[in-house]
Parts: sequence; structure tokens; C-alpha cells
Amino acid sequence: LPQESRSLLKTLQTTPWVNTDGERSILEALLSRFSHFALMESAGRDCLVTALSQTVHTLPGEISTEEALYRVPSFTAGFMTHYRMSVEKLEPGSYTLTMHPAGDVFAPDVLFVHGILRGLLGVFGIPKPDMALSRCPVDVPGLAAGEKSGPTAVISIRLPVSEESSETRVTYD
Repeated sequence: LPQESRSLLKTLQTTPWVNTDGERSILEALLSRFSHFALMESAGRDCLVTALSQTVHTLPGEISTEEALYRVPSFTAGFMTHYRMSVEKLEPGSYTLTMHPAGDVFAPDVLFVHGILRGLLGVFGIPKPDMALSRCPVDVPGLAAGEKSGPTAVISIRLPVSEESSETRVTYD
């Protein structure tokens, strides 16, 4: 790692938080050196599973897939403060999640959110949801973007209508 990233990592022993620029410098150094992008998506999925296991007692007894998708922006806010997110239902079974950055879109963040969505939909028994990066201003390795424009990243999600219906629910004990 570059010296500035090593120094920043040393401060993590006493300070549990790193600002966005510091986090980016560490991630860029690590990701440029290793086969990395699949790890960012896995980290998102693992964060979701860990957070769900710690908060399951505070969740409603039942929740539909659609309700869970609408909770993604507030859930990810616990991990990422650089983005404001919104979920929009386009038609039955079709949604978009838009990432509105405070600055620039950062490819590892898009993969992290992609992993959160995969993990969430996996909890609902949808192991391979139809998700695509429909718009993103930066290249995201492993995810082809339909449009490379605008300041936001947009992930399109298509669910089988039977999976999306309000009758599809997960019950927590």
C-alpha cells in the first residue's frame, strides 16, 4: 500500500471511522493490486446477512419482497453516507434503485450495493434475480452498464410477478 494508506490504516486502531476520501484511497490501492470486484459484491451481501441477523428482532413479523426493496435505502445508509438512494416501482415486478452520490460515483460502492440487493433477494428465495446496471457514469468491472451518462448509478431489478406480489412474504421467528 502507498504510505498514506498505511498511515490511515494505522489510525483505524484508535479511530473506528474513516472519511470517504480515506476509504477510497485504501480501496483503490487494494483493488488495483488484487482481483477485487467480486469481493466488493460479496462484502455487500455479507454485510446484509450480518445486519439482518443482528436486527431481526426489530423487524416486522412478516415482510413482502416489495416492502424489503423499499427499505434498501435506509438499510444501506448504515453502511454508506456518500449516497442518497431511492427505489421506484415501474410496473409489477420491475423496480429501479437509484444511487445519488454526494460527489462522484465510485465503482466499488455500486458493487457493494449490488451485493446487498443480491443478498436481500436471496433471503426471499430469489437466488438469481434479474438485475442490471442500466445507467452509471463510471465503468464497473463485472457489470455492464446500458448507459454511461448522468451523475447517478441506476440498478434495474426485475422479479417474477409471482415473487413480487404482496402475498410473497418472509416470516421471522
